[in-house]
Amino acid sequence: MRRSTREGPIGLGCPRCHRGSSSVIDSRDSVSGKCRRRRHECDHCGERFTTYEITAAEYEKIKSIRIDVAQLTTTIAILRELKSQFGDN
Repeated sequence: MRRSTREGPIGLGCPRCHRGSSSVIDSRDSVSGKCRRRRHECDHCGERFTTYEITAAEYEKIKSIRIDVAQLTTTIAILRELKSQFGDN
């Protein structure tokens, strides 16, 4: 099931030769239905690689989790610094 050649989105390219044109040779939804797995074949060197696509809603969930973790990490660092300066009192 080879689909027509297309230029990939920015940042998507062959991991071997870094060219952007590839053919999708297989596409299927994940079991959970939250992402789509696509197998590509580079039109230049023949390397096969996999991409995973998620919905905008899933991306927003992941982005908000990353922000929460970053804020938590910053808070922990501040608390450790305060503890080292002022002790356990």
